[in-house]
Amino acid sequence: MVTELSAREVGGEATAFFSEAEGVRLLIPLIVRRVIGQVADASTAPLDATSPYGYPSPLLSSHAGSSDDSMERGLLAFVSGLRQRGIVAAFVRLHPLLSFPIETLTRVGEVVRHGDTVSVDLALSDEEIWAATSGFHRKSIQNAERLGYAARMDPDWAQFDQFVEIYLQTMSRVGAAQFYRFSREYLVALRQALGDKAHLCVVETKGVVAAAGLVTEVGGIVQIFLAGSRHEFLPHSPAKVMENFVRYWAKARGNRWFHLGGGVGASNDSLFQFK
Repeated sequence: MVTELSAREVGGEATAFFSEAEGVRLLIPLIVRRVIGQVADASTAPLDATSPYGYPSPLLSSHAGSSDDSMERGLLAFVSGLRQRGIVAAFVRLHPLLSFPIETLTRVGEVVRHGDTVSVDLALSDEEIWAATSGFHRKSIQNAERLGYAARMDPDWAQFDQFVEIYLQTMSRVGAAQFYRFSREYLVALRQALGDKAHLCVVETKGVVAAAGLVTEVGGIVQIFLAGSRHEFLPHSPAKVMENFVRYWAKARGNRWFHLGGGVGASNDSLFQFK
């Protein structure tokens, strides 16, 4: 369902590759698109495939004793399936926290490192997590909390419309590409598709929502998937209050990682430095 939503946003077709052989199971979610270039008739344009938005990653399950050769055969079957569909190229994005045999990937395609992401190891104690936080971030969080900013989860999603407004306001303020300006309809559908794996976090001050974020919780990994802050509250860094709250909330629920993601396009930009 989430892949279908992503496909709809880019005008593509949601699909997936699955193989199971010799104790190795491989699942790769994909969006298939027409490569519109110099072809006069778009219906005859070649096809390519890409991962849905975010960090979907191929999922690999193997029994003890499964060989690299078995994994490679699964990937070669994927390449063969692409050819049968007439897909000329596939761009598959890995997840930074999910292991995958990189060496095996290099034997069937090109592996490109785009950049780093930021994550918090929730196996650390609360004190260790706080100590690992930069002094600047700690000071910003403490100052905001002294001014009355407080984060909480909104289990009834009562502030969902506030979240949508704040998110779109933030995308406009930072000059985000149209790709990131998800409609309210998309965000409603995303919430429904994720079900109990999605949570709404809000930061409030004096009864006003200063920041809000859609938080995902899947397989022990928590991430603030989409978020924003109201312009007038930016000097008090409500987003830092939210991130600080979510990491301890995630740890208390038994999760393993709080993944903050990276910069725009995996670059070492101001967003990456903020995280």
